[in-house]
Amino acid sequence: MSQRNRTARGPGRNGQQQGEEYGLWQSIKEDLKHLIELQNTDNDAVQAIITQDQHMHNHRDTMEAEAEEKHQEDNFRKGVKTADAVQEHIKRTLEQLNLIRAIQKSKDEEFESKQVSTPSRSSLLGAGSARGVGRAGTREREKERERERERERERDKEREKERIREKEKEKEKERDREREREKEHEQEREKEKEREREKDRERERIKEEKEKKKEREKEKDREKDREKERERDRGELERETEREKDPYDFDGPGDEMDIDTSTNPGNVPGPTRKGNGERGDRSSNARDSLPRGDVAAAPVKADSVEPQGPSGTMASAAQRSRVMFVKGQDVVFKPKPANPSDSAEWFLGKVQQVLGEGKSRRYKVKDEDPDVAPEQRQEYRTSASNMIPLPPLDHDLHVLEAGKTVLALYPDSTTFYKAEVMSTDKATGRVSLRFEGEENSGTLQEVERRFVVEYRN
Repeated sequence: MSQRNRTARGPGRNGQQQGEEYGLWQSIKEDLKHLIELQNTDNDAVQAIITQDQHMHNHRDTMEAEAEEKHQEDNFRKGVKTADAVQEHIKRTLEQLNLIRAIQKSKDEEFESKQVSTPSRSSLLGAGSARGVGRAGTREREKERERERERERERDKEREKERIREKEKEKEKERDREREREKEHEQEREKEKEREREKDRERERIKEEKEKKKEREKEKDREKDREKERERDRGELERETEREKDPYDFDGPGDEMDIDTSTNPGNVPGPTRKGNGERGDRSSNARDSLPRGDVAAAPVKADSVEPQGPSGTMASAAQRSRVMFVKGQDVVFKPKPANPSDSAEWFLGKVQQVLGEGKSRRYKVKDEDPDVAPEQRQEYRTSASNMIPLPPLDHDLHVLEAGKTVLALYPDSTTFYKAEVMSTDKATGRVSLRFEGEENSGTLQEVERRFVVEYRN
């Protein structure tokens, strides 16, 4: 009877077991469909991360970094969440597959145990033992499943750690990319600065070229001026050479002595002066300030004496023409007489004005006649060839050699005459002179050294 009862309960239990197995299989199929959907979602999340990374790399110069990084961080979180869901679903599906496999294995073992042909007592006892063995196998399978679940949990932990490591690596890569972008930006800024410096250098080069060009133009102008000056010097030298052919002619072209009538209107006739304050005709044959001697009454004028030869100390006409005078300078000058038949003498004067430049330079000289009021003294226009500079008052002058022929200011007059140096008083600086026309009288005159200058005929 017990055998019948066991036989009666058997099909019911198998049917129940078969229904459990079918339901489990249906659940596994549904889980597999959902797993596929989750995996597709996970793939989409990974693709979104890759797309965002490419976008950030391509627009690193124009993007809003903070917003784009936040968006990428959201993609990472979504990807991790989806990956975790996929892993959890896979784990649950595997557990269900292991369970259905264990059930199927149990059924197979139970089916094999029923293959005994004679249901004897001993076989029944064997069947009971087999069922005991089957229950032991079920417990073993449960333990195996538990161990499998434990191993799966360990694998999940490892996968979680791996995901964390991957995220850290991704973050490190992102930081590397950010550093690379910053480095590229810095290099671009350096290039821009270098371009600006190059532009500045180019501007400096252009400026220097302009300055050099201007300097070259100025140098050309100066060279032209020098050439013109050389031409003027050559012309002056030629004219001086022509004048030196006639030692008695000192008035070159443009050297006319024009009387300035503005300072003495109505008194145009040529200058006349005698010594001791008396006034008269300078062309007369009398010199009141000179002592009378055995020589004829007419003193010999400076321009009536033979000029010194080339070996003398007199400066050449070309050198005299290059001497420049300044306003207010004391000079010895020789005006051209109004009457060509009259002889010219050298007089004391002062430069009033410099006129013109180069070969056309002329000087306005005022006659320093003390017997005439300064505002009434006559002015003459002359050139450097008809002027001799007087040294300044404090100028240290060399001692003149005895026997030297000079032009000297005759005492108590403003007229210079030819004289011969007899001696020099070093204590007083005065020069003892014998003027021309006084040789036979033996009279010597003392003149201040400043008013003894080079001889010119």
